Amino acid sequence: MERLIIMSPAESIDLPDLPESIRVDGPSRGPDNETVKAGTLREHKEVSERAFLEQKLRDTGWNISKTAELIDTPRSNLYKKLEQYNIKQESDG
Repeated sequence: MERLIIMSPAESIDLPDLPESIRVDGPSRGPDNETVKAGTLREHKEVSERAFLEQKLRDTGWNISKTAELIDTPRSNLYKKLEQYNIKQESDG
């Protein structure tokens, strides 16, 4: 037997129909809360991967060996990603 579940009184669900806590209205945010225009899946993946790597590097005090071990990737791959995304160690001050 088939069941029909009605989720909305209308035929479509629009932004105002969603709970405020899950609404996403506007551009994506990348590292340091900067606005990112990730219009394609590849762009979104790159923004996310860059932010992930930067955070893991901060977590390990920019120790490449520890970071590579933490994210389960060879150091050579991590170095390639750092070059690809032009990630450089942050300086204090």
